[in-house]
Parts: sequence; C-alpha cells; structure tokens
Amino acid sequence: MNLEEIKKFLEENKDNAEVQTFLKGLKSVSMDDVKAFLEGNEEGKKFLQSEKDSYVTKAIETWKKNNLQKLVDEEVSKKFPTETPEQKAIKDLQEKLDAMEREKALESIKNKAILHANEKKLPLELVNMLVSDDEEATFASLSIIEKVFSSHIEQAVNERFKAGGRRDVGGGNTGMYTGPNPFAKDTLNLTEQGRLLRDNPELAKKLAAEAGIQL
Repeated sequence: MNLEEIKKFLEENKDNAEVQTFLKGLKSVSMDDVKAFLEGNEEGKKFLQSEKDSYVTKAIETWKKNNLQKLVDEEVSKKFPTETPEQKAIKDLQEKLDAMEREKALESIKNKAILHANEKKLPLELVNMLVSDDEEATFASLSIIEKVFSSHIEQAVNERFKAGGRRDVGGGNTGMYTGPNPFAKDTLNLTEQGRLLRDNPELAKKLAAEAGIQL
C-alpha cells in the first residue's frame, strides 16, 4: 500500500473509531515538544551542542574571512608605515652621510696605522689587512704583528752573528761591527769599505788589519 492508498483509506474511514484513535496519536509536533527534546533528552542535548559548535565555527571563519586580513594589514602599516617620497629621500641622504662618516673615520684610522707601521718598520701591505672601523682593535692587531716581526728580526740577527761572527774591534769610538769583514778576501765588499773609510776610519783600519791589510 502506497501513501495515496493510505490517505484514501483514512479519508473513507474517518468516522471509524479505530481510525480516529490512530489519527489522534499522530498529533503535530509543537515548539514545546522540540524544546523538551533538546533540553531533556541526551540525544537532543548532543544534537543541540553539535549545532552550537558548528554555528560558532562558521561564525569564526566568516569573521576571519571578512576582518582578519584587514587587521593584519593595519598592524603591518603601524609597524612599517609607508614612506612618502620626501621621507625616502631624507632616509637615503642620511644613509649616504652615515656611509661617508664611516669612510672618513676608517681613513683616519688607516692613516694612523700607516704612521705607526712606518715608525715600527712594519710592512705597509699588512695595514690594509688589519685596519677596521675599530681603532683599538686595529692597533691591537698591529701590536701583535710588531711583536712577531721583532721576534723574527732578533732570530735572524742571532743567526747572522753565529754565521759571520761578532767582532768587537775595541779602541776609541770604533764601536762594534757585526757584519762580515769587507776587507777579508772571502767577504770582500768595496762599497762597504768605502762607507767605513768615510764614516768610521778607525773601524776601517781595525777591520783591514784583521784581514792583513795595512791602511
């Protein structure tokens, strides 16, 4: 029996007591019935909570879609405001001035370092490698290099003394001569002889005598 047949049967037998009793049991659902179901029935409570959660989730998503990006953009604009052409020009100029000041300060430190290196007879090639915008650090580095070079020079001198001997020629103001004897046959050096004869004749005579030459 389909729906139409049921409707026809009920219409034709509407005066039947059993049919009337059946129809009374099929009363329409009222708002109070719905409210009682949602508040007093566990299944109704679960359904109501599910609907609330769904509504809240949709409301949040809608709010985010309509407002979140706008709030983010506003916050970014506060922290990183858009520069006007005038502000950008001023900023660029300030950066150039700062760069010039840094270059000027660096040049000053470099010049001082060159003077120091010349005084200490250090290779100027090292200055460019050691100079920085920190003057104290630059001179600390130069000081370390100076100690290293002094150590190497001292070592070289000592080795030369061992190889060529150290000659105390004594007497008057002849002083001490540390190099090879320019009058000796094996270490003959006419240029050094001339210098000694010009600058220190007494020392020249002593060295010549050591080499068996009478001046």
